[in-house]
Amino acid sequence: MHFWKIGSILPLSTRTAKGNSRNDYAPRGAWSKEDIVRRVMLYLLVAVIALAGYRVRTAVAQEQPAKPATAEKPQLRWHGVIIRINKDQSNMDVRKGTVEKKIYFDSSTQWTKGKEVLPDMSQFKEGSDVICIGKVGAKGEFQATRVQLQP
Repeated sequence: MHFWKIGSILPLSTRTAKGNSRNDYAPRGAWSKEDIVRRVMLYLLVAVIALAGYRVRTAVAQEQPAKPATAEKPQLRWHGVIIRINKDQSNMDVRKGTVEKKIYFDSSTQWTKGKEVLPDMSQFKEGSDVICIGKVGAKGEFQATRVQLQP
């Protein structure tokens, strides 16, 4: 029996106790009804196993709990150069390339230079390179929680 032929999965003829083939009188390559039934049953069994595997996979995927939604808003980051500072309205415009963004700050905003926390924003001038980290405010604005002065 050759394993590289398609017929090697199920032999086309079955040998009897005498060693003779029961399909001795059938033309070469012809399949008997039993051989066809065996092949159909084999293919049905493979299809059932494949379908069962697919069903198990989808059932397991449905059982996994969904990730809980986080109540926290995502943290925003903006790196650029200060264009304008308006201390009266507690905001500043920071340009990144050709895009300007208005950054709002309040008394809880941390002002840092490297790892050093500064007491106030006196070292922040127009033209300073800064990284602003914050959250989305109530009106959709960028509310800075920390502004870091870059060297």
